[in-house]
Amino acid sequence: MNISGEDRARRYAPLIRLLAHNRLIANKPSYATIERTSLRLKDSNAVVCGVPVQVVPSSSANDLLRQERGRRPLKWGLVASLWAVLYSIARDDQLDVSAMHSLEELRRLFDEAAERPGATSQGASRPTRTASRGAAEPVGNGSATRLAFTEPALSPGLAQMTSATTRHQHQQATERLLDETYRRRSSAWWNDYDDIVPESWGPYLSLEQELSDIRTYAPRRFPALLQTADYARHAIRGDMPGIDHIDLERLVELRMRRQLLLRRSDPPSYWAIVNQRVLQDTSTPLNVMRSQLKHLITLASFHHIRVQFVADDAADLIIPAIPTTIMRFAEPVFSDMVYTEHEGQGLYHWKRSDVSHFRICHSHLVVNALEPEETVGMLLDVLDRLQPGNR
Repeated sequence: MNISGEDRARRYAPLIRLLAHNRLIANKPSYATIERTSLRLKDSNAVVCGVPVQVVPSSSANDLLRQERGRRPLKWGLVASLWAVLYSIARDDQLDVSAMHSLEELRRLFDEAAERPGATSQGASRPTRTASRGAAEPVGNGSATRLAFTEPALSPGLAQMTSATTRHQHQQATERLLDETYRRRSSAWWNDYDDIVPESWGPYLSLEQELSDIRTYAPRRFPALLQTADYARHAIRGDMPGIDHIDLERLVELRMRRQLLLRRSDPPSYWAIVNQRVLQDTSTPLNVMRSQLKHLITLASFHHIRVQFVADDAADLIIPAIPTTIMRFAEPVFSDMVYTEHEGQGLYHWKRSDVSHFRICHSHLVVNALEPEETVGMLLDVLDRLQPGNR
């Protein structure tokens, strides 16, 4: 099938947007620096997750990142090498590489754009098969690619076998961790609130403290870890209309204790994509909303917290309106996991294909979301409109 240059450029746009984001995290190295780094990696036979780094000419990097390569198909080797070079630059400069998009995410977007056989299509989230206790059927590892520079490179067949074995081991470790978390509920840090914590929510509260990277989608309200006490009180009362005052205050207290995670000396990276419909909530008292917006503006200035708004019509085409959190553990022996919140229960997904699906959904949300600076600008505009004299 013949594809026009304009249509090809449109298809590659999500992939290029994520590469451009990675370049931004790497402190926006020049195209000449990208070429020099690729030459150094190639000359040293550096291999990134089994992919040998090839030379990335400055002209090719410029054309790709400026979305000027729609005239002909992209080559995966160039995309993978550019990704590896940007990671290497950020890593050498001790920048936050955990916020970078993974090679797996880029590969899935590349396959979608290239329309290769077996490519995964974008769209609304498919149903997730779940195993006992609401956990997805465990087969494989859903972790995003973690880089390791090794010499010499393994043969393709041996590298694939080794990678598959490692993924299976990580998946098994994650499954055991979840089972153990269920069993140790009585000794969890939140045990004082045990009587008001649903069984399916308990493991997440425990595992949340062990994460190095949290990526969440909030479709209806601001994320719990970013809420003020008054906003949390209003949100909980809305979700649980019949709750008594004592239990309400205990749940608010629990939420505030959870937020200490983001104020640790070694906090996890926290990335929230928030549906803009939360700004249209007329049920929240104005004074509560104003305080919440001010709080969010402050949090957005923290180096480890990233907040972006996405329009509701765009988000609804990508993922169901279900609070979704992608969890990455500090210990690399565990694979990534996804936690989704449904009415009355939470589900844990660790099957590799399911985790990969949610990561791709997150990537599409990022492509359609406002940049963090634009998000703060929107918060300031809304806050100004909500001032008593401007209503």
